[in-house]
Amino acid sequence: MYYMEYKDDNTLLKSLCGNYDIYKEILEWLKNFDIIAEPKLTNKSCIFIAGISCIGKTYSIKNICKHLNYHIINIDSNNCYNSKQLFDIIDKGITSSLLQIITNSSPKKVILIDNFDAILTGDRTVNSTLLSILTENKYKNTPIICITNYEILKKIGDIKKLCKIYELEIPTDKEISKILKKNKIIKYIKNSNKLSNNGNIFKVINNIDSDNIDKVNDIKYLYNLNYNKDVVYRILLTEQWLIPLRYHENIIIELNNRIIPISKLNNFYKNYMDIIIYYDMFMYNNLCENAIDIFTNQIYNLSKLNYKKKELSTMDNFTKILSYLSLQKKYIKNSYSTDFPLYQIGNYHMNLLSKKFIYFTSI
Repeated sequence: MYYMEYKDDNTLLKSLCGNYDIYKEILEWLKNFDIIAEPKLTNKSCIFIAGISCIGKTYSIKNICKHLNYHIINIDSNNCYNSKQLFDIIDKGITSSLLQIITNSSPKKVILIDNFDAILTGDRTVNSTLLSILTENKYKNTPIICITNYEILKKIGDIKKLCKIYELEIPTDKEISKILKKNKIIKYIKNSNKLSNNGNIFKVINNIDSDNIDKVNDIKYLYNLNYNKDVVYRILLTEQWLIPLRYHENIIIELNNRIIPISKLNNFYKNYMDIIIYYDMFMYNNLCENAIDIFTNQIYNLSKLNYKKKELSTMDNFTKILSYLSLQKKYIKNSYSTDFPLYQIGNYHMNLLSKKFIYFTSI
């Protein structure tokens, strides 16, 4: 995730989308955690951040943590889908290595459990497992932040009585406009051939069509000869396991449409499958950024292969499960009434309450 350094706490807080007072309280809690906290993990070590989807919960919390130089241990529905995995990640995350103990170099850590509602939907015992970790007086005190939606608060049982819960308000139109007017988004609008309104950037921002923004994130871009690492990285972030699967479905067709000797074609595919294995290993071990990095570099290799004369990229090969998930994405997107580019705030197309995450190791 892109992160900008801020000169002070207030500058950071003003850069976030709404809920200034709540984010300020969370920042102060993290800032003073080592001073006021107990030596061992307790219920006071864990807080819940609740709010509707796509209002910047994860982005804001991660920026606060990075601003305070915390090492973030990410847990979400991409790397955790049952109680055992939750326990293992927290156990390994909190425990310092022997080298860190000897050199006294263990960084400040924060455990960030994102999409807690999705994880709980997959395994109803997750909340009791977390409560057990908090109350067994075993682990070094470490801040734990759970991000979820409102509805799941009714289903988390006793833990909601013991842990602090922050309920975020929906950002106002003015607050959303402020986020969209940041330099990078304005630069994108200026450089877009499809979005022009006589140079009136403010009017463009207010009238921007989310479908046009989505085209930049279209998976077809992964087969483009004009490679842009930032765009590819952003596309992969939207669906960290679905897109590699779909990319694989089309890679043979794509290679047959490119100018490449058969021997090199076979080697290309073999190398691609090696990368898929590494990708799965990284994802399984909570190293999502490493996984996306190696996949992004592989897409660069494809971009160097020119198309045969009159050949174009084809995206027809799409299995039933991927077609179903793609259809679900459209349904969820249509449930939003606003027209601003939702991908800037979060992954609006994820149906967190019913989605089943699949890893390559299970296929």
